[in-house]
Amino acid sequence: MEIKQYSKADSCGCTSTDSLWSVSDAIKRALSLIRPISGNEDVALADALGRVLAQPVKAQNMTPPFDCSAMDGFALRHQDWSQQTTPALRIQDQISAGDGRRICLENNAAIRIFTGAPMPLGADTVVMQEHTVSDTGHVQILQELELGDHVRYQGEDMQIGATIMSAGCRIRPCEIAAIAAAGQGTVSVKRRPRVALLVSGNEVTATGGTLAAGQIWDVNTPMLLTTLQQAGADVTTVTVNDDENELARQLKVLAQTSDLIVTTGGVSVGNSDYQRPAFLKAGGEIHISGVAMKPGKPVCVGTLANAVWLGLPGNPLSAYVTWQVIGDKLLSALQGVPRQQSRRKVLSQNPLLHKAGRREYRPARIVAVDACGLEVIACLPAVQSAQLTPLIDADGLIAIPEQSTTIATDEPIEFVEFSR
Repeated sequence: MEIKQYSKADSCGCTSTDSLWSVSDAIKRALSLIRPISGNEDVALADALGRVLAQPVKAQNMTPPFDCSAMDGFALRHQDWSQQTTPALRIQDQISAGDGRRICLENNAAIRIFTGAPMPLGADTVVMQEHTVSDTGHVQILQELELGDHVRYQGEDMQIGATIMSAGCRIRPCEIAAIAAAGQGTVSVKRRPRVALLVSGNEVTATGGTLAAGQIWDVNTPMLLTTLQQAGADVTTVTVNDDENELARQLKVLAQTSDLIVTTGGVSVGNSDYQRPAFLKAGGEIHISGVAMKPGKPVCVGTLANAVWLGLPGNPLSAYVTWQVIGDKLLSALQGVPRQQSRRKVLSQNPLLHKAGRREYRPARIVAVDACGLEVIACLPAVQSAQLTPLIDADGLIAIPEQSTTIATDEPIEFVEFSR
């Protein structure tokens, strides 16, 4: 088997049915076909999760907006405590979060204060409640204090006008919190990538119906639909029978309004595999046809009108693995955000055998951490592309190198965490 190496002289990679692209070169070539989407929209912060910022977020006010206490305790003047001649300070008042009074701290006094409450004028230090003993009128300090203890100063987190997040950042829950703290209720985000999911197969039928003889449940549509939506796509789903002309017609229509077309099944070379000839009949150009990976060898990538086509294998495990390895990166590139999948070295619980020739991806589960801090994974000795149960408990995929035949238990192996 020849592993196809990308070169400018051969931009297609499909001139021979016996040649395959290496995984890394296939990813590079596929990404070179992507043009980031244009178009922005303003959305409420509550609807911004998973979106990509189109404009930077700037602080609308200082955070915190005033000096405040970071603890429940007592606000005092450090000098009064350090030079005190009496065993305790007089408790002057009490102030809670949201209290807008302008309270001036008197000499040799302390004010009971709660987390988030504004510091009284003249106070510069807070002692934690658990480091004090108090009665109805006085408080005694039981621990040494440093000037400024447990005080959050005005603007120490954010200054007015400071850039909190740059354009191009993907918004996660922690970014939602920062944007809210910056006082911005709406954000400008890039429009969602328009993805068409075209699933074919005379044998598939929607789950929940009745299976006729020779039919199977449609697994790929709900699996990939939710995967695409989770990754931030606006998805249109179409189901088509295995008919070359109808597939070509649908592909041509979808290419007019889609950034990415994802199909499943029909990309191999059998007499009943219609996706590639249909794609060519629709006027598409195939740039990648076959990748040296297992599962997922028949995967194709092409262009049609302004859309990029990703032809996934029909077997659900193959489709999901190929999406994780290649498709997820294409969708992220459309949004202008490189996908940062967690990759690290792990050890296998048991020795692994592998047939050299293709990079093999196996679902794996983290089960332990060894004495040196390396994670230990468990995975099946072999996986069939039509199986789904190995994915249920998997945390990600191990990637067995093309030329390896065995992986010993003390040999580090690459682990790619699933995109969530």
